[in-house]
Amino acid sequence: MASHSGSVFGRSFRGDGLRADPGSDPDPDPPPPPVDKCPTTWTTAVASTVVEAVYGDVACPLGGIEIIITFDKEIILMDDIETNWLVQVDRLISFYSGGVAYTEEVFDIPATVTAVEQFGSSSIRIRATVEQQPWLEAGFGPDPGWWFCGLICDEASYALYLRLANLNAGWDPADPLPNPPIYTAHADIWADQVFWEYAGTGFPVADADGELCAGLCDIKGDACCVVCPECPEPIDWCPIGEVC
Repeated sequence: MASHSGSVFGRSFRGDGLRADPGSDPDPDPPPPPVDKCPTTWTTAVASTVVEAVYGDVACPLGGIEIIITFDKEIILMDDIETNWLVQVDRLISFYSGGVAYTEEVFDIPATVTAVEQFGSSSIRIRATVEQQPWLEAGFGPDPGWWFCGLICDEASYALYLRLANLNAGWDPADPLPNPPIYTAHADIWADQVFWEYAGTGFPVADADGELCAGLCDIKGDACCVVCPECPEPIDWCPIGEVC
């Protein structure tokens, strides 16, 4: 039997016999899916918070590191517990000693995170330090690999690093440097590369509305310490500032 529509006593019916809702769309469109406001990309910038004027010719102070993580959307920092964020430094250092060129590659220098905080509407700032006592195994003897002395970001910080390494190689900081110094500069200079990652078991960030971002539980990143806003990605080790 063919179906039809009509009315009985002023009531409207569809052709299948079911009552129609006057003015309604029989096939309404489904509601749009919720908009995901969580970020999908982020960038890392690294700077040193140690400057020469702070300590001058003295033994190495704590090496200050500042990491700015900037997301492509607004975020709310949900986990500011320092031990839930890991920071490490990789260093390639070249120098001369006794007229002989040396190059040391030092990986995974551990840093202690001292603060994690919201930085603007879309960034996180991590502050960290590296202890200055010799962090290589005992028995290597006094050489620049023993000392961190702050991040190496440019020629000035590299020169300062070598001077402090000389001071720490058995000389009293109050005495003048040995002449000639034990360690002298090499033409090849590389900036330190700093790595960070979230190591907690919770959610590090939420979106601007406070919705937890489940896809960002294992975020990580790295960057060269530079003295300019942006630098090309390094091929092997970080280039020094003039390429920026």
